[in-house]
Parts: sequence; C-alpha cells; structure tokens
Amino acid sequence: MSLQHDLPRGRVTFVMTDIEGSTALMRHLGEAGAPLVMRQRAIITEAVSRYVGVVFGHEGDACFCAFADPLLAMLACVDIQRALLAEPWPDGAALRVRIGVHTGLAQPYGDNYIALAVHQAARVAAAAHGGQVLVSHETVDAVHGRLPPALSLADLGTYQLKDFPEPQRLMQLLHADLPLDFAPVRSLSLTRHNLPRTTTSFIGRSAERAELGRLVSDSALVCVVGPPGIGKTRLALELAADVLPHYADGVWLVDLASCDDRDSSLAALASALGVLDSPALPLDLAVQAFVASKVMLVWIDRCDHLDAEVDSLVEVLLHNPACRVVVTRCEPLRRVNARLLRLGPLPVEAGSGGELSDAERLFVERVQERRPAFRLDAVQARAVADICRGLSGTPLKLEQAAASARALPMDQLAAKLRQEGLEGLIRSDRRRRLLQRAAWAAGVALAAVVVVSLLNVQQRRFTSREQAEQRVRLMEAGRQELLAGSQMRAAVFLSEAYRRGVDTPALRLMLRQAMQPIDALSQVINTGSVLRTMELSADDRTLVALSSTGDVSAWELPSGRQLASFHGFDLEQTQSFCGPTLSNDGRWLSLSYMPTSGGDGTLRVWQLPEGVLRLETPIDSTNCTIAVPFTPDGEHIVAVAPDGRPQLYPMAGGAPFSPADAAPGQATVATLSRDGRWLAAGGRDGQVLAWRLGEPGPALRLIGLGQPVTALDVHPDGSLLVASGAAGALRAWSLPEGRVAFAGGHAQPIYQLQFASAGRRLLTLGADGERVWSTDNGALVYAGPSSSRYAFSSLRADGEKLGRVDWRQTLVSDVLSSRPLFAFSIDTIVALFTRHGSQLVSADQNGQVAVWDERFRPLSSARHGAQVGEAPGWWSPAVNFTQLPDGEVISGGPDGRVRRWTPRRLEPVGELARLDAPISAVTSTPDGRRVAAATAQGDLAVWDLPSGQVVQRLAVPGRFFSVVRLSPDGQHLFAAERSNIGRLWRLDTGALRAEWALDSRFAFDFSPDGQHIAIGLGHQVQVLDLATLTVREQAPLSADAPPVGCMRFAHDSRQLVAMADDDSGAAAWYLLGSGLRHSRTIESTYGCVYAEFNGDDRRVLLMQGGSSAVVWEPSASEGGSVINMGEHNGTVFTARWSPDGNFVATAGSDGVAALSDSHDGRLLQTLAVHAGQVVNVAFSRNGDTLYSGGDDSRLQAWEAALETRSADDIARRVACVTPWRLVGMELQPAPVDLRRCVAPTAGGS
Repeated sequence: MSLQHDLPRGRVTFVMTDIEGSTALMRHLGEAGAPLVMRQRAIITEAVSRYVGVVFGHEGDACFCAFADPLLAMLACVDIQRALLAEPWPDGAALRVRIGVHTGLAQPYGDNYIALAVHQAARVAAAAHGGQVLVSHETVDAVHGRLPPALSLADLGTYQLKDFPEPQRLMQLLHADLPLDFAPVRSLSLTRHNLPRTTTSFIGRSAERAELGRLVSDSALVCVVGPPGIGKTRLALELAADVLPHYADGVWLVDLASCDDRDSSLAALASALGVLDSPALPLDLAVQAFVASKVMLVWIDRCDHLDAEVDSLVEVLLHNPACRVVVTRCEPLRRVNARLLRLGPLPVEAGSGGELSDAERLFVERVQERRPAFRLDAVQARAVADICRGLSGTPLKLEQAAASARALPMDQLAAKLRQEGLEGLIRSDRRRRLLQRAAWAAGVALAAVVVVSLLNVQQRRFTSREQAEQRVRLMEAGRQELLAGSQMRAAVFLSEAYRRGVDTPALRLMLRQAMQPIDALSQVINTGSVLRTMELSADDRTLVALSSTGDVSAWELPSGRQLASFHGFDLEQTQSFCGPTLSNDGRWLSLSYMPTSGGDGTLRVWQLPEGVLRLETPIDSTNCTIAVPFTPDGEHIVAVAPDGRPQLYPMAGGAPFSPADAAPGQATVATLSRDGRWLAAGGRDGQVLAWRLGEPGPALRLIGLGQPVTALDVHPDGSLLVASGAAGALRAWSLPEGRVAFAGGHAQPIYQLQFASAGRRLLTLGADGERVWSTDNGALVYAGPSSSRYAFSSLRADGEKLGRVDWRQTLVSDVLSSRPLFAFSIDTIVALFTRHGSQLVSADQNGQVAVWDERFRPLSSARHGAQVGEAPGWWSPAVNFTQLPDGEVISGGPDGRVRRWTPRRLEPVGELARLDAPISAVTSTPDGRRVAAATAQGDLAVWDLPSGQVVQRLAVPGRFFSVVRLSPDGQHLFAAERSNIGRLWRLDTGALRAEWALDSRFAFDFSPDGQHIAIGLGHQVQVLDLATLTVREQAPLSADAPPVGCMRFAHDSRQLVAMADDDSGAAAWYLLGSGLRHSRTIESTYGCVYAEFNGDDRRVLLMQGGSSAVVWEPSASEGGSVINMGEHNGTVFTARWSPDGNFVATAGSDGVAALSDSHDGRLLQTLAVHAGQVVNVAFSRNGDTLYSGGDDSRLQAWEAALETRSADDIARRVACVTPWRLVGMELQPAPVDLRRCVAPTAGGS
C-alpha cells in the first residue's frame, strides 16, 4: 500500500519550496542552471518520500508537496534544508530554498489539488528567505505536544499575506543544523489587529476622542470609565482604529466577559495575542516574554466583574515600557498610575444655528437605518429633541429607542416613552413582534382570538392573547433548540405548541426533523442491571453486556431472548478490564482484567449459551487490549503471557504455543487478523512484529514506534497492520511487505483503534479526542473534540458516520464534513453501530439496551469520482443536478460523468455520458424528455432521455459555461459563459442563432410557454420573439439604467422580474404588454444572480451576488415588502423555493443548507450538508426531499416532508422517549422507561 501515487485528503499539510533569487541565478548560470535545479528537485523528492509525503507538482523551480501528518512534513523540511546545505554546489551557485508549511482542508482532483490551503502555503513560502522554513499557526496547532526535542519554533508574529484578508501568524522552524538569523518576514504588512468590524457610523465625541488619543500617547495605562451604555467600548474601538498605524505589532482587544478568575483571564489575553501555551513556561511568563519586544496597544474590555484579575494582566503587560494598555469599565482601576477619562452623556441641546445635537444625530441616523424613508420635519424634530432629553443623551438608550420605534411617528414614540419609559417601550415592541408571529403562526383564527382577548382581558386568568404568546414562545424555544442541534429537546417544545393549537407549515417542518431520533427507536431490552459496556457478535445477532457488578449477560437479536447470564469477575477488585468479546460463531466469550492488588492479569473464556468457564489463564499485566482475540474458527484465542510472549490458547484444551522465534519480554499487546492469517505483537520498546500463522519463517519486524505500543489492529482484508503508541504515535504497515503505508497520531496517548467493518476508515480514540483516517492513504478525514477517558466511539460499517458517547449523550457525526447529524439526549453510557446493518445500539445506566434504526441525516448520499481534465484555478468543481417530473435526479460532477439516480434513495439508474472535463452546469426541459450539460472546457451535450441518444454535441473550446438552459420544447439551448457572452443554438441543426454580450451571464430566461426569450442587453430588459428574435418589448430597470443582473418569467409567461447587476438594488416587475407593474430598491452589494417566482406568481426570490437572498412581495405602497432569507457564515451560492412556497432553501460556502420560513424569514433548520462548499440545493417536485450538491463530489438527499401525525400521537411518543417534562417554559429531568415506547419482544420486556 504505497503512497507514491495516493494524495492525502481531508486535513492535509502542504509544503511549498522555492529557490530564492532563481531568476537572477538562472541568468547568471545559463544552461548550467538546469542540472542544479533538477538536483534540488531530487533532494526534495527524496526527503519527502522518506517521510511518507508526496510531491504532486512543480512550477519552474518550485515544488509542491503534501503530507497526511504535519509532524512528518516538518521533519522532511529539516532534512531538505540540511541536504541542501551539505550539497557541494559550484562556486557562486549555492541554491538557497525557502519553504512554507501550512495545514488545511483539501481534496485531491486527479493528480493535483484545488484548495485554498495550497495557495496559503504558497504565500507562507513567499514570505520566507532562502534557507528558512516558515510554518503557519494551523500547522503548529496540528503538532501541538508532539514536537521532538530536536525541533522548536520561534514566534515571528502575525503578518498580512497577499490575497488573504485575515492576518497569519508565522513561526520559524528551528534546528541545530539550520541557520537561525534571517531578515524580517516578507509580507504586505505587519500585524494589524483583532478589532471587531463596525456596521454603524460613529457620531460625536470628537473632544473625548482627541483627549483619549493624547492620554494613550503620553501614558502607559489609561482607564475609560462611565456608566453602562455611555459609549466606552465604541469610543475605545474608534481610538484603536485611529492609532493602529502607530503600533508596529498591532492593536489587540481582550474581551473578559466570559472570564471569572485569573487563569481564564490570562488565557483570554494569551489567546488574543496569539501566545502559545507551553508546558515548559508558565503562561504569564510566556505572555510577558512575548510582549517584551513588541510595540503594541492592548485594550481590555467588559471586565467590571474582575478587579485583581485585571490588575494582574496590566502588571504582566507593563513590564514592557513600549506597550500601551486601555481599560474600559464602569469604575476606575485601583492602580494609582492609571490615567482616567470619564465619559458623560452626549449633548442633547441643538446648536445655536439650529443644527442637531450629537444625541439627536445619533438617534435620527439609527432610525433611518431601519426606516430609510424617514425624514425629519419640524414636528418630528421637536419630538426627537424631547426623546433625547428624556433619555439623557445616553447612546445605548437612544439606540434601543430607535430600534423599537419601528413605524411609529416621533410624537407618538415620545408620548409612549413618557408613559411607559424605555423598558416599557422595549417590552411593548417585543410583545408586538411576538403577537405578529402569533398571528402568522395560527392564521386568521388566531388573530381573531387575540382581538377578542384584548376586549376581555379580565375574564380569565390566562387570556387568549397570553395563550397565543405562550404558543409563540414554545415554538420559538423549539426552533432555537433545533438550530442548536438538540432535536429531542426541540421536540418537547414543538410538540407542546402543536398540542396547544399551533398548526403551521413551519411547525410541521421543524417537528418532522425534531422527531427523527425519537422515531428511530425500534427495540428495547431490559438487562435488569446497571451496565458498564457491551459488544456485538460479528453477525450482529448476539449482544453481550457487562454490568457494574461484573455480571455478564448475552442476548439474541432481534428477538430479545436472553441466552446466558453468569458472573464474570469482581469489578471492585479490578484496575482495568478488556471485553467482553465474542468469537465469530458466538460460541465463546472472553474477558480479561488487571487486579488492583497488582501482579498478573487474568484471561477468562466462557462457552455460550451454557455460561461454562472453559479457560482461565494468567496474562501480562501491562495491557489487555486485543482487537481480535479469536481465530476465525473459534478454536484458539491469543493473549500475551506473563513472560511477554504472544501465545495461542486452544479452546479444546492443551498447551498454549507461540511462534518459533517469539522471545520472552517482546510483547505487551497482541492481536490476530480477522482472517486468522496474521498474529501481531508489540512491546515496551516500540517494536512491532508480525507472524504468518501456519507458515514457517521468522517474524516480520516492522519499523518501531519509538514508544511503548498500546494497541494493534489488522485491516479487515489483512492488507494493513496498524499500531498506536503511549505518546500518541500512529503507524500503519502494508502486509506482507512491511512497508510504512502511513503515519500520524495524537498529541496524547491513544487507547482505542477500530477499523470500520468495510475497512475504508480507521478510528483512533485518545485523551485528546477522536481521529478518523483514510486507510487508502492515511489522510486525516475527521478530528473530534477532546473527550473524557471514558468516552466511547464507534464507526458505521462504511466509515461515513461516527457515533460518540461522552457525558452520557450520544452524538452521530458525518465523518467527511465533521458536522453533527444527530444527538440522542438519553443517559447513555455506551453506543455502537451494528457491523453490517445501519442501526445504532445504545445502553443506559438503567440497564436498558435500545436499538435505533438509522434514520440519521442525510436520507441518502451518492458520490461522483475524482476530477478529470482541466478546470480554471478560481473554480471549485462541484456536483450540479436537475430533476425530472417523475422525481429522478440527473447529476454532473467533477469526474465529467452525467448520471441518473432514483428519487430520495439516490440509487444509480444509469449514466448518460462521461465527458472529458468537470461538469459546470446541468439542466432539463419541464417535461423531462431532454437533458443538457456543459463542461468547464466549453463542451455542451444534449440527450433525449427516452432513447438515451445524444441529440447534439456543441463546443466552444476554452470557454467556461456557468449557466445553461433548454427552451421548454427542447428545441433551443442557451448557454452563458463567465465573460457574460450568451449563445443561442437551435438543436435540430446545431446552428448558432445568436450571440450577445449580456449585462450579466444570469440575465436571460425562456418564457414557460416557449414563445419568448428575455435578455439583459445594453442596460435594457429586452423581450424577444423566440421564433424571429425580434424585440417585442424593452425598458430600463430604472431611470438610472443600471446593468441587468438577473431575470425570470413567471409561470403564466405574462410577468417578468429583473434586478440590477450593481449595488443600485433596482428591481422591476413587468407585465408583458403593459410595461412596469412594480418597482423597488432592494439593498444590494454585488447585484442579482438568480430570480424565481413562487408557485402562485405573487412573490419572487432574488439572490444577490452570492451574499444574500430575499423574498420580494410587491404591493401598491412603497414597492412592497422585502424579507431576508437564510443565515450563513460565508457566501450564499444558491437559493430555491419549496413547491408550496412556504419555505426557501439557501446554501453556500459554509457547507450548510438553511431552510427559512418564506413569510417572515425566520431560520427554521440548518443541515450540515457537505465537507466543502454547497453549490446547488433544490426541493424535490413534491417537496418532501431536499437535494444538495457540493464540491466534495457528493450528491445528497435530506428529509424535507412535513409532520402528518396528530398532536396527541406526537405528544405520546415524545413523552415516552425524551427524558424531560415541560414545566412552564423549563425542561425538568424525568425518568424514562423506553420499554413503553416499542412493541414488546419475547424475553425483552
């Protein structure tokens, strides 16, 4: 299993090398330079191969390398520089190579990578000097605690690298054989800041701003004080931005809001400054040493609850006289050397010339941010002055009042403030918004109840209005729990809202998602005792459980019949134990344990179902972990004898035996391969040996770990042996060759190894969390959080999902994306996937073993292959798809394949073609008879689906088509390229009918009746007759005639919507034959890229330049309403309506799909969809499924149906499975008897 041609994937460490001054050197050497460059390549390739890396590309004299393990990458860099220094270069021709190392997520495409991490590694290398190795902070984090003594790191500070907006912290790799001193790092600029971005203007405080600047310039410590809400933080933020150019090492904000003692405060300071925690140096001294040579300003904020702790931080910082410290708090510090700046309210009285006061300016601007049409006339001005005086010019109060003003005239707002005060105004505003949601949630009937309740407030203890508000609160609490990933908790709130009468599409959608883990429960077995652990047989038909008293029970699945019960050992007298483990045929059960009294351990084996003890023997006391103890036929079991030799014990009786050359003291841990061909052992010296059973010959001696071996396992097909070490090392060797296949590890000891049943993934569990590795190339594909020593993890058979139990909760995560999919909020102690099926088996502390049918998201997943052909470097190939009327899905992927899939289950139906470049777009006709696809290299293909034949092949070589569309009758194809050139072909002849330079590549559409085509051309919306291509109508979007960004016909073919391609935000709604019907200015940054009418053609979905999506519903006044959709941490790539128009799905660069209520924009659900970006998302035509396509080559299907069961059925199921009861708005723990939730099985009640 060689890595020579296998590129790591997942979290990859990239090493980029480049010869310093290569252009001048080549000019000097001429033809003699080429052999030197090739020698340099050979040195690099040799070192990279030695440390299990891959050289995947060259560009000139630069080499691009990839490693699965960041530590091995750093060791390779040292060897490269040492070899280059030792090489006898010709006089005047010594090659000095600069090296950059960076770690990030990446997936290989063919023999290369297209990933941001590659570019970042190149920028790190460009910042280095010849002979220097620079390492990014991400790589340093990845090797934390694993550096050997010979290596160390020097923190060079944070630098701005070209094309990367966020500053990058760089370290220099140090070794005794490498040069130490270099010129300053090459970068755009030195460290900047970690200051938050502001979205509002700063008003007033000019005198205080200048005074604060003077104080900071003259004094080492300045304290800005004032009452809450007076504007201390905002003033300090403006000052920090002002003085940023004067501090070479940056301006840093330290937020202490979440800190409660000195240690957490010091950790927050270190984190803000980027100081690494090292066991060799206390953190306060590390910070002090870091600050000592820096010219910086440190701003400490939100620290009113801390006094001595802040003094301690200041003491650490002020050891450096060049450091300046600003502290913002309500009361002064107790330090006598602190200069004070006291802030008071903003002035409220207008100037002598009638200009607005600072308080009035702040209030008016904040109102206008929410109500752009608001204008200040004389009447409004008097009311604003009253408001500002009433709120004493306090900035926070003014902003809160402005936020609560909504559509109230200023005189009414002033009156409400006088009557209710600010708190009352805020409560009224919150109540109004809740009631709006309540009215939406329950419809017209609920609104009527609210109106009646207002007339009968005193008639009942709880009025209808209060009940409505309570229902809204329940629904909102459920929504928040669902968004936080707590489905079971969400189900409690949502089911109660449902029971109390809330019945909306939004509630039914959320309830369907929240009920998924609850509905997954299919079987319960009551073992009658408190359990410690359990195991499944190889065929998943037998479950064995170990209780806290040391009793063992065996159960038959799925009948639930008890097979055996006996006492195993006394757990109270046990230091550690391993097992129980079953033989393949289920005849034997083994347990091994180490006594607390010391001495040898014990191995016991019982015969099932009788429960008769058949073997008891002493074993080595170091480690009882054995991944596969039994031979496949169950005739022998392996263990390490007290003398340190691996031995096989016959189950039929007789003397144990060892391999011929096994020596005493060699082993502390051993295992068998699943096919019984190999016996492996490892010892304290880190040596790993493997013997072929049944064949003569010595052991295969493998390169040691350099640390005691803690666990061993053999790949299910016997091709790979994996070992872990006491210091966290991990290494795999190919069998029978014994070559190192990959290396990796943890920063702390590894105490569990587990191959997924199918063998594609390897799970390692250590004190610092879980890792999942690809067994193809050793790439790290998942890294989970740190966990307790008693956490338990299990891989699904295909290695795609990980079940993890920690703190008595079971979490199921997607391995590739590292995103959580499900949380079982039950008091669980152990959970494991079945070996062959798709079920999860869990055990709780009450002795209940539950079997959960896997209804984990997604419903299904299909995968395209690796990238073929060339693609632009700026583009990340992804899966595009379209749907046919019968629900079938047609997808095109990076592998150039156009494939067909069944609805929902995504089972393969067939393949239309395999093209020579990644697919950039896929489309189909409304009747599903024709499908078209475009590639990144300008190829276009159209198929007739009933016959499977190609209708037409077209090509515009070298062009990237990002949008393609077929006319409704399938006779025309329109394709638009990235340069905004649009082309129209007639498919029966292949003739190019027209070519236009569009305003935008998204500015075109066919009318659904097939009579017209609309295009954005010359800053005009043009509607053309498709048969003749004559212009029927044309008009600009607005008087300013901005370029047209997107357009779409309504389903009736009579209406057309279009929006601008710039930040003007101009949007227009046309009625063909009648001209402009509605217009609106919609806030936009980059212009529109997509438009779509909902089913009744009354609303339109607009996606703006990848930044956001909105729903526009026109009306007669002010252009109608605009509601924002989706919440994403990054760029939004796609947005689509649900068929019924109740929901909008959005997805983007954060790898998440979001479902929002189209009526109010509330986020209802997020789906952790892909490992990379989500480029396409769409509902199925019946709305019960959401499909997504990402740049991880996956096409996935997700549940999007609405709940259909009655409120009573839901409430009963929720009350049965979830461990809480709702008291008011609080969840209180409640006992759970899962047996009541499923039909009883024989013997399992």
